[in-house]
Amino acid sequence: MSAPLCLALYAALLLVAALEDLRSRRIPNWLVLGVGVLWAPWLVAAPEAGGWPIALVIALAAFMIGAVLFARQILGGGDVKLITVVTLWAGMEHLALFATVMSLTGGLLAIAGLAWQRYGWMIVPLLVPLRPTLGPLRPVPADRSPAGGDREQALPVTLPYGVAIATGGLAVALQHLKSI
Repeated sequence: MSAPLCLALYAALLLVAALEDLRSRRIPNWLVLGVGVLWAPWLVAAPEAGGWPIALVIALAAFMIGAVLFARQILGGGDVKLITVVTLWAGMEHLALFATVMSLTGGLLAIAGLAWQRYGWMIVPLLVPLRPTLGPLRPVPADRSPAGGDREQALPVTLPYGVAIATGGLAVALQHLKSI
């Protein structure tokens, strides 16, 4: 398998993972497995993929940190698994890029989630025509909206962090593409 084909499949799987997480707040195992399995042909096909031992150590460290975050219910299990396999692709060379892009995108998602929590009750009526595309809309209940007077008791917002992980992974793919 050629290096560009490996990168194209990797990018496609990341996009599907982001869309699935956005739609259902779940990242299917087959997507994570696909990203991980593609790393092996990438190692063979890519000329710069020589740092695989350190990539394995980094991925193991990412998994261990992610397991702690999962146990504390900060990250979902699919997010932890996806971060682990994307760090394989990033290796030491692109780890900072991956972490930076993922963190910045995650911050934007958090801001959007907070806005949705606070103003979702006003936005939902505008999105109803898009319901077949977006799937089920979960607005903040009316009694928990600012008009209901109980803002402090608003339900927690879950973030589709797979979007941030995939964005960081795509940044890594672009860097790899420049080097082949």
